[in-house]
Amino acid sequence: MAKIIISRGAGGRGYAINPEVASTRIVMRTAMPQYPEHYAETGVQLTLCSLRLAHQPKLAGIKHLNRLENVLARMEWQDPEIFDGILLDQQGFAVEGTMSNILLRFGSRLLTPDLRNCGVAGVTRDRILQLASSLGLQAGIADISLEQMMRADEIIVCNSLFGAWQATQFNGKTWQPQKLAEQLKYLLQEQHEID
Repeated sequence: MAKIIISRGAGGRGYAINPEVASTRIVMRTAMPQYPEHYAETGVQLTLCSLRLAHQPKLAGIKHLNRLENVLARMEWQDPEIFDGILLDQQGFAVEGTMSNILLRFGSRLLTPDLRNCGVAGVTRDRILQLASSLGLQAGIADISLEQMMRADEIIVCNSLFGAWQATQFNGKTWQPQKLAEQLKYLLQEQHEID
């Protein structure tokens, strides 16, 4: 796995930007995370985080280096059976997982939270939105309350490392394993091979 980090560069005290400072580029190579095989087969368990994401439209959608809210949220559980925690914003709308994006299927509609105020617009999330029509799904972006999320036919978590997995347990509710995550993972791999 490769991770590329670009920062403005080394600086001294204070927040003023020195226009003469050169950017810093860091390229890291690490082993891929080893996830249990049953996550892809039977789904994952999620938890609801108590931390609420603050709104900052200027940073919304960007994967920037200030992930302190996600770090604090991830500290809320130690149970190894819980794969990720779902984050809501200050208004109670679903935003993302601490390390994943979320997609919700309601019949033939596939919705993902609007990230205009906070959250990371992940690459895999965008790819799934583009691929949804090939599965007969109408993709969209919307404000989604926790109550609406609990009524979803399926909850999918995704990121660029594992693709797409179904959430089968969240906030006291259980969903039976279904096919969408498997179909999405296949389409993502197929598209990757074509590219």
